[in-house]
Amino acid sequence: MGARAIAAAAVCGLSTVAAAQTYPDRPIQVMVGWAPGAAVDTMVRAVSEEMSRTLGQRLIVVNRAGASGTIAFAAVAAAAPDGYTLAAGPVHSINVAGHAMKGKPLEVDSFEYVCQTFLNDFTITVAESSPYKTIRDLIIAMKAAPGKLTYGQLGPASIPNLAMAEFLQQTSTTAVGVNFRGDAEVIPALLSGNIDIGVSSLGSVIPQWPKLRVLAIFGEKRNAMMPDLPSLAEQGIRMSPNRGINGFMAPKGTPAAVLAKLRSSCASAVRSESVQSLAKRMHGGAELLEGEAFAAAVRADYEVKGEIIRRLNIEAN
Repeated sequence: MGARAIAAAAVCGLSTVAAAQTYPDRPIQVMVGWAPGAAVDTMVRAVSEEMSRTLGQRLIVVNRAGASGTIAFAAVAAAAPDGYTLAAGPVHSINVAGHAMKGKPLEVDSFEYVCQTFLNDFTITVAESSPYKTIRDLIIAMKAAPGKLTYGQLGPASIPNLAMAEFLQQTSTTAVGVNFRGDAEVIPALLSGNIDIGVSSLGSVIPQWPKLRVLAIFGEKRNAMMPDLPSLAEQGIRMSPNRGINGFMAPKGTPAAVLAKLRSSCASAVRSESVQSLAKRMHGGAELLEGEAFAAAVRADYEVKGEIIRRLNIEAN
């Protein structure tokens, strides 16, 4: 390397250090791939508000719904790695796209992982006026009229889509998926009778209780906040892990010093009374994982999603 190149690299390194020392000196944009009003959006806004306090700059939440959250994540992956553009929400958008979408628009290694903020359960839900009182009632109805019942799905790169596809396979039933951009659209459609079944997060369902009836929680265990709701596993329907892993992410290459500030702020936010209280009201868990621990959890989930996608032969586009 010539003298000029060495000098240029040194200047670049010094400017990066200086930028990290003054970070943040302007508002930070947080991209969310889901519509306003959804449980994901509500939690992101609560964490962002707490982070704004500790960082001394506003975190501005921008909703870019569509394509199962991948539009927002792709925008962040392509953003400058300076800490001023973050992604927040469920990591399944990354993990499903990495296996099922042509051209792999997103990869696990497209991001730096700031911290895990929230875990949520997903449900099979019907309107209170529905004739289906139990999951067995629903299965019997789907077998009696294959392809007649409809359910709301949030796009191919979503946990609800994967969970319902696996549920239909495990029960040897069929139903018709109707696309929505988020639970904020699914719930009204369910309440109005435009669809028969909702595959929604528990946090999105609870505010409409008792207008909605949860038939089952996806997965092995009951939700600790709602112990009266049965899981699919205890009803003999074995499913892959389907809890939603949510967190904050930055573009790959974000400076270590900037990441350290973001991780510290995010951890403080998750531990805060306001976020913990909101998580309880949403019947989920504000469960903190920092830095590499969060990244390891995402990569483990990536392997699980890959196994489901290969087994069900799912292709998103």
